[in-house]
Amino acid sequence: LLLLLYYFDIIIIIIIIIIIIVTRDTSIINDTRFVYIWISVLHQTISIIRSILFVYFIICYYCYFVLLVHRVFFYLFLFFTHESRSYCVAKIFSQLEVHLLASIYNYYN
Repeated sequence: LLLLLYYFDIIIIIIIIIIIIVTRDTSIINDTRFVYIWISVLHQTISIIRSILFVYFIICYYCYFVLLVHRVFFYLFLFFTHESRSYCVAKIFSQLEVHLLASIYNYYN
């Protein structure tokens, strides 16, 4: 969805083509005010949606990072309280590995 919002020009062209096909009226193209108004409205709408999604992803990533830190500190606490140390070390590395894999996946997608 976020990737589609970056290509809003394509979305605008497709919407104008759909309007032309549905109304079967090519005078829409000749009316530059109509096209300009639709492009500006769609541009503003997509910009607002993109900003909201960007903030949402930042908040989600921050919350995920905080949860990761809390989990790692929890297992460090168990490690230093002489619980099963190998289990704690394995859990810490598994949490960090999941976080690393998720970061790599998000970077390349």
